[in-house]
Amino acid sequence: MIAVDEALYRARKSGNSTVKLIGHDDPVLHEYYDSLKLLPVLREGLLNQSFVLYAQPIVPITQAVTQQKAEVLLRYKNKQGEIYPPLCFLKTAGLFHISREVDLYVVHQFCRFIERQKQQNVVYSLNISGSTIRYPPFFDIVAKEFRRFGVNPRQVCFEITETVADQDYQQAIKLMRLLKEQLGCQLSLDDIGVGSSNLANLPKFNVDFMKIDGSFITNLLDEPYSELVVDFIVSAARLYGKKTIAEYVENALQLEKLKVLGADFSQGHFTGKPKLLFDPSLNP
Repeated sequence: MIAVDEALYRARKSGNSTVKLIGHDDPVLHEYYDSLKLLPVLREGLLNQSFVLYAQPIVPITQAVTQQKAEVLLRYKNKQGEIYPPLCFLKTAGLFHISREVDLYVVHQFCRFIERQKQQNVVYSLNISGSTIRYPPFFDIVAKEFRRFGVNPRQVCFEITETVADQDYQQAIKLMRLLKEQLGCQLSLDDIGVGSSNLANLPKFNVDFMKIDGSFITNLLDEPYSELVVDFIVSAARLYGKKTIAEYVENALQLEKLKVLGADFSQGHFTGKPKLLFDPSLNP
């Protein structure tokens, strides 16, 4: 069925009554089988709290910005205590439609962390998947979790990618309005520049931050086009009263260029590597 679905997608994309064949050795099937093998590991990891929370600092670039920020990242901890990035797990979650369960897991464990820690001046960013945006009870669940663990909503910033926000425009607008206006959370639009890039919609998203995709930062010093895109996003954000965050900052030259262009925050290994935030298995 996966092969049929992929063949149909490719045929529609090509148009002109095209027929597409998917063979047994097609890479898409190998990706599916690899994801299928990870599915029980993913479900067991969520059940047994094998996924731990890391946090990467989001550092102010200019002295005019003083707010401390960090993005909450998920990592997988195996039985031997080894830590792995969850890239393959997130792909599996998306393929088998359980990204929502992952998002709710992160929200719950983050709330448990907030209940146990004393530092209240950091704003933490949590990512939301497309399936979560299309899940109406999500807002009520978040509000209940915040009340249960005493989370200050102003300490939380929900991140939604530009692609997800644009593809699920009505649902995204509704959820973002609830999170911001009723609950009091901050909002960030992620991967600006590489999604559907419907620039007409950008002003309609009432977000606090625009996050510049890391591919433009990686090529910032070598490609004039990347510099042009970054400059445009920074200018557009300033026009609408929003702050910008640059991803994948890996060296001093990139950081200096971002200062010249007027970006507000930096995120990357040069300004701060991810560190363990909360291990659910150690905090029963």
